[in-house]
Amino acid sequence: MLSLLLGAIGGGLILYGLWDYTAAIGSVLWASIGGAVLLLASIGAILLLYNLWGHMGAIRTMLLGSIGGGLLLYTLWDYTAAIGSVLWASIGGAVLLLASIGLSLSLCTLWIHMGAIRTVLLAAIGGGLLLYTLWDYTAAIGSVLWASIWGAVLLLASIGAALSLCTLWIPYLYADLKAFLTLLSSSLRSRWRLSRRPPLTLLRRFLYHAGRRPQHPMLLYRDQLFTYRDMDLWSNRAARSFALQLGCNGGGCVAVFLPNVPVYVCTWLALAKLGCAMACINCNLKGRALLHAIRAAGPAAVLSCNELHVAIEEVLPALQQDGVRVFYLDPTSPTPGVPALQPHIESCSDDPVPDRYRTGTTGSSKAVYIYTSGTTGLPKAAVITEMKVLLVASLAQMCGLRGDDVVLTTLPLYHSAGLLIGVGGCIEVGATCVLRSKFSASQFWADCRKYNVTVIQYVGELLRYLCNTPKSPSDRDHNVRLAIGNGLRGNVWTEFLQRFGPIEISEFYGATEGNAGFINYTGKVGAVGRANVFLKVFSSFELIQYDVEQDEPVRNQDGFCIRVRPGETGLLVIRITRNTPFHGYAGDKSRTEKKILRDVFDKGDSYFNSGDLLMMDRERFLYFQDRVGDTFRWKGENVATTEVEAALSMVDFIQEVNVYGVAVPGEQQRGAENPPKWLNLELLTQNRSPLGFITTKTGLRRHQDG
Repeated sequence: MLSLLLGAIGGGLILYGLWDYTAAIGSVLWASIGGAVLLLASIGAILLLYNLWGHMGAIRTMLLGSIGGGLLLYTLWDYTAAIGSVLWASIGGAVLLLASIGLSLSLCTLWIHMGAIRTVLLAAIGGGLLLYTLWDYTAAIGSVLWASIWGAVLLLASIGAALSLCTLWIPYLYADLKAFLTLLSSSLRSRWRLSRRPPLTLLRRFLYHAGRRPQHPMLLYRDQLFTYRDMDLWSNRAARSFALQLGCNGGGCVAVFLPNVPVYVCTWLALAKLGCAMACINCNLKGRALLHAIRAAGPAAVLSCNELHVAIEEVLPALQQDGVRVFYLDPTSPTPGVPALQPHIESCSDDPVPDRYRTGTTGSSKAVYIYTSGTTGLPKAAVITEMKVLLVASLAQMCGLRGDDVVLTTLPLYHSAGLLIGVGGCIEVGATCVLRSKFSASQFWADCRKYNVTVIQYVGELLRYLCNTPKSPSDRDHNVRLAIGNGLRGNVWTEFLQRFGPIEISEFYGATEGNAGFINYTGKVGAVGRANVFLKVFSSFELIQYDVEQDEPVRNQDGFCIRVRPGETGLLVIRITRNTPFHGYAGDKSRTEKKILRDVFDKGDSYFNSGDLLMMDRERFLYFQDRVGDTFRWKGENVATTEVEAALSMVDFIQEVNVYGVAVPGEQQRGAENPPKWLNLELLTQNRSPLGFITTKTGLRRHQDG
């Protein structure tokens, strides 16, 4: 960067010197100044060429270009010291001819190497005009007219050359700069919105669309259609019912234990209108894990449905003992002691909910609790603030989502991808969301055709399932133009595009509780994003050496962490600052503290420990490698080994159990979107479990795969 800056300064000075030099041909003073200027320019050019040499890999061509450039600078230097010398002008002409050959070959190499045709074309034209100008300048030294005309040409040439060199120096300069400006504007816009009084939250955005386009479809579910006005009126009634029945009067928390159904979205909007945080409980949890998740958020009440009554009844005595009330959002209730709220909701007014419930809402207010397994232990309730809701919801827009799009999401709403990016992204731009209760590979493209879907959401494993379905002549019979998601492996990425058509893949990376993330805005297959040099100023992250066996970062003799080099795998850590805060988890503060690394590079600094191992190549692209700790990925979700242990411990013939993951031949690596078959109870009963040691009541035995 220093050499590029010096080269740019030197180039500007030489242009300025030549311009004035033509206006005062006989001025020895200008000649002397011009010589000094050319010296600076030559130093900058040499440093610049040195960096270009290492970047391009075309040594022979660049050697000729460098020699020609050096001779050109040497000629110009002596030319300023002997202005009237025709001999020097003749020698300079010959040198310029050699230089032009070298530069032409160099530009040809750049043309092939860079791929930025427009920039190189401009540089080639500008360079040619520059050489032609200098040639005529030596033949007509006293011509002020030529000097004036070619002064403008030199200006154009310098602009073209600067663009060419910058693009060569940073091949993804334009893409990086565009992404930086997009993310910066999104962040500034979100901060401005939440600084207003009242703050312009995502709920306000929903109310804006409900008022501006009330009949525009917001949610499609099976054969049901809900407009923005429908959801507004429905959530008004629900909010009034919650205020009366649950006692929600601004603030507090309510746990939502529901599958993917429209009432989930309505409940979210209703609680937001009351200024109440929503804890999104995984609808697949049961027993101890379910009770733990509810207690972690400390809600005043739990909202569920008849479909999940078995799981509710299992933990109901413990919840009642904790003073937590439970309600079903259905017409009737199959569980004694659990009221059904739907009749009361339908009897409430659908008038707008007063703003007084949200008077205390700020950007740092808790909006949602979303559970993540982190790297160890049972699920933890990650705190999602109003600011983070806005930032995550705007991610879809940054990826290309528009107001006229129809988005299909089969992801669970209890996760941030489904709720905040899927539904929240649609609310942000005023788009339509198609909601499915579960993912179905056989029905996926049929749904896309039925609802005229233009954008799909994915986790990498879902696209792999689609690629594994039988091929059909209708594979490309759809209107999908954009796919937004994460965890897509390079081989599946390529296969998906080859089979289902030219769909734009917008891959991103980010932890639910994390304080920063990445977007693959260049479309690099297999990458989760780029280490954008501009963004790193505002969101500092590093990849550090990590000892997998000891399960801790490697530190040097001074006690500081060690950065990995390009091509090496390292633990992703993100600095905790005012711009990138880490809000931690609800409940026990010790869990939050465990995710913070301190004294990483300097005394007193603090970094968020992502728990993910990434690799950065020499072009600064980032690739997900593995996940540390006692978790693995299964069908797009993080699963803790302690959860598997809890399930196994309920089997009557198992006395003690310790679960750890091992690789299975033919499966992808540990921590991948397509993980090994860590647990299969059928295999277990057949003595074919790929687990570790299990202690049974009859003794210790080893279970082997196959």
